[in-house]
Parts: sequence; C-alpha cells; structure tokens
Amino acid sequence: MTERDVQERAAVPPRAADARPNAQAARLRARAGLTRVTQCAGELTTAAVGDLRKARATEQSLWSTPPASLAELRSYIHSAAWVPGDEVLLEAAGRAYGYLIAIPVSLLLYAAAWILQRPGRFLLACLVGFIVWLTI
Repeated sequence: MTERDVQERAAVPPRAADARPNAQAARLRARAGLTRVTQCAGELTTAAVGDLRKARATEQSLWSTPPASLAELRSYIHSAAWVPGDEVLLEAAGRAYGYLIAIPVSLLLYAAAWILQRPGRFLLACLVGFIVWLTI
C-alpha cells in the first residue's frame, strides 16, 4: 500500500453498520477518480490559459503588453528563433508559415483593429465600403 492510498483511505469516512461491505471501497475509488479528474482539469486550464498570477507579476498579459509590430514579427520569423539547432525543414516550414500566413493575417487584423478602435474611422470605413458596393 502506497502513501497515497493511505491518505485517500484516511479521507473516506468509515462505513455505516447497514452499508454493504464494498460500499467503502467504492466510495474510495470514486473519490480518488474525482480527485484525479479535478487535478487534470486544473492542469489543463493552467496549460491553456496560463498562470494569471505569473502573467500579472511579469506584466505579460494581453491587456498590458502591446502586440508585436510587423517589423518585429518579420525579424522573429527571419531569425527562426524557435528552431532548436540546425533543423532546416522545421526552419523552412516556420518561415513559410510566417511569411505566407502570419504576416498577411496580422496585417489584416491590425488594420481592422485600427479601424474599429474609433467610431469615426468605423463610420468612414462603412461609408467607403457602401460607396464601393454601389459602384460595383
């Protein structure tokens, strides 16, 4: 019996006199399974969202850190800093992704964000879009 089993059994209340003999073992297994599910869910949440306390401590959050400029993004893609060692195929795939997908999509979304940040810009963009639609 491991130390974990001893801790789990100590957490299970003793069975009642009228309970079936296997009821305590079933409760123990159910509680252990629930604990594992809870721990896994917590780990998955931390992996997906990140530890917000660490993000706040290092000021690396979506709200306080501005997005990288297109020049910084291009420099990062060109340097291939994500490649461990001399992996030519990985570097080529990453650069292709960066130049063909990341930069054009970032440019489009940066422009959309710039337009949507101010009501005047948004109304002007809608007006220009409407005029273009009428002329086509």
